[in-house]
Amino acid sequence: MAKTGRHLDISLLEVDANGLEEGRDYVILDFDPSIQVVPGDEVVAVGTPLGLPNTLTFGRVSAWRADDDVPIVQTDAAINHGNSGGPLLVKKNGLYRWVGINTFKIGEDQNAQGLGFAIYAGEIKKSQFSWYSCDKQGAAQAINEHYNIGAVVK
Repeated sequence: MAKTGRHLDISLLEVDANGLEEGRDYVILDFDPSIQVVPGDEVVAVGTPLGLPNTLTFGRVSAWRADDDVPIVQTDAAINHGNSGGPLLVKKNGLYRWVGINTFKIGEDQNAQGLGFAIYAGEIKKSQFSWYSCDKQGAAQAINEHYNIGAVVK
């Protein structure tokens, strides 16, 4: 595994679920740690790239990497603006199973196509979360605590 030198951030939003129905408004993706993800496995990245809802992009697992010692899955499935936060699913025994959260891609030019990354689901399941208010003050607090750069709200 190689380090790419980035910080891996995920935001979770708490919402009022009154009136929401599982299967209609959301689905729960279970993680199965026994699934072995290897380079060459077929994957699909789910998201809303460029505001286009319900988009699926197919590809393969390219490699395993590490970013700040966090395992990440490298894929050639298209990861575009709007896919971040969506699931990466791997095909095993004819079924697609959740293995990661799409987070970033490298490069915007022709030479960097096919360099998308997802944080491994096993890492997400064991993560420690920090909670901040969903406003300017909460954002500044998170930046100050995690990046130590002195963000202020004006």
